[in-house]
Formats: sequence, structure tokens, C-alpha cells
Amino acid sequence: MDELIKHLLSTGGKTPKELREAVIGKTGVSDRVYYRHLRKLLERKEVEETYEEGGGGRKIKKYSLRKEEKLLVRVARESIICYRPEFAISRRLLELASWIKRSPEGWVESEDVGKAKQLLTHQLVPEIKPSYEDPDSYAFVWPDGNKARLNPDDFIHSRFFNFKSVHNAIVETLEPTYTLPGKIFVGAYYSPFTAEYVASSEDMEEQMRYIGKPCEFKIVEHPHCISVAVCKRADNSICVIHVESRDGQVDKAWIKGLAQQLGAKKFQIQQWLSEDARRKLLINLRETLEQRKLLIPKRYIKLVEELFDYSYKKPSTGYATALAIAVELSQKE
Repeated sequence: MDELIKHLLSTGGKTPKELREAVIGKTGVSDRVYYRHLRKLLERKEVEETYEEGGGGRKIKKYSLRKEEKLLVRVARESIICYRPEFAISRRLLELASWIKRSPEGWVESEDVGKAKQLLTHQLVPEIKPSYEDPDSYAFVWPDGNKARLNPDDFIHSRFFNFKSVHNAIVETLEPTYTLPGKIFVGAYYSPFTAEYVASSEDMEEQMRYIGKPCEFKIVEHPHCISVAVCKRADNSICVIHVESRDGQVDKAWIKGLAQQLGAKKFQIQQWLSEDARRKLLINLRETLEQRKLLIPKRYIKLVEELFDYSYKKPSTGYATALAIAVELSQKE
């Protein structure tokens, strides 16, 4: 019961009525049991009563999760004493906080989720709005960090893959390949460049204060080929088991050798995709992620980062496309 109350408050303060109805609705306990647990959390100072301004100047009572002092450090800035998290406030954590505010339930707990929950009320958390153009799913709209900016589009970042689906697909580790019962498939894709969102500073407070925008989109001409191998298990879940890249044009001998090394049932190489084929592949990958049928080890950083940042209308480095090829190949079996 205590953990449920704290979990419900981890996404933000709740009025007495909201908290009571949420707890009793999930557990079915009596009012007496509910209030006993709430009183205990208040006495232990894990939960506190707060008041917010309401309409007509009235105060609205809420219960909030008390922040642990050890997670905050004292900062003196411009003659003002304030408290802030001891970790760097990165773009990714602010995006994660934005999604947790939008959809609080069903997150796979992780260190990043814990940090993001501390940033739910931070002034730099972006808004999530419907995409300005399809087939992207949504857009992050960032707060204005510099009133003198010239290009408002710098602050609107469209995304193709559901952020929550990508996050929940990430796992710390998978069993070694030889212990994964299932069939292996390799997808390879040639890309003439690398493309990524980059920031000048790791800390977004500094980035927005001095640079005035969260990141820039950079494209570098760098021909390379990406290969992604997946294992399809008996329960139809799909696990990424290998990610590899090589500079230059497609080397078919390299892909074939990799497929033989992994014992792949099939492999497929794409140097160019028609618009309809590309769209079909990527929408299928998005649906697979949303159905929670895909697992991706955290160590494949470039693949994970591209899935988080992917926008259909912008160039990409090719990791998402190679994964989409491998996933579709496995689903046709």
C-alpha cells in the first residue's frame, strides 16, 4: 500500500480526493486502511501536504512525494539559493520527463526513469504535441531559451517512434546468443551519410542559457553500411543480438560472412529503398515496438539513440532502417 501511494505521487501532486480514489480503485481497501497508511507516510515525512493557487485566489490542498535531500545539492546562483538535482539535466532526461507526465503508467523502472521523475516540474521540460506532418507521430516543442532566436523551427523536433515504446524495449543485457533458442535474421542497409542531433553542452540548463536551443541537426557525408541481427524466439518476441557497421559501400562478402558466423537463417541487403517499401518497413517496426515484441540491449547506443531521435522526413544514419529490414525478415518466417 505504501509503495502504491508513493508510486501514484511520483508523477506529481494529487488532491485528497484524487489520491483516495486512485488507491481505493486499485486495491479495494477500506477508508480506514487507506488513511492509516497515508498518515504513516506523512509521519515518516515521505509524503507532505502542499498548497497550490487555484481559481479566485483559493488554495488547493495536495499530497506530494517529499524529495530526498540526498538527491539535491545546494546551488548559489546570482545571489539566489536554490536546490537542483545532483546529476546533469540532459536533453534525453527532459524528453523522458515529458513522456512520463503525458503517460505516467506502465514504465519499466530504470535509473533514467528515476531521474526523470525528479524533473517533472522543471521549466525546461518540453511539451508533447501532435506531429505537424505525418507520418511522424508527435513533436517535442521546447521552451524558448533565447528570445532573440531567428528560427522557431529549431525548437520543434518531430519524432517517428513512440518514446515510451523505445524506452520499454531497452534491456540491460540479453542471454548470450548461443543460449537464445530461435532463428536468426540479418538486415543490412547502406547509408551515404551520418545524421544526428547534437548539443554543445551536456547540461541543458547551460545549453539553453548560453546557446539558446536544445540541439542542432548535423549531417556528415560518410558512406557506410549497417547490419543488425535479430533472433526470433518461440514466443514470437524478437531480440537484437548483433549490431555492426563498416565504412564504404556495401560489402556483400562481409554481410554473408556475418550471417554464417551467427548461423542466420536468412539475410537481406538494401542499398536503395523505394518510398513505399521504406514506409512499410518503418511503420511495421513502429507497430512491433508498440506491441512490445522487441528487445534491444542498452549497449547498442547508436541504434537506441536513432530510434529515440528518428524523424521520417529527416536523413538518418541507417540503424533504424537496418533494424526494420531484419524485423520484417523475421516476421515473414
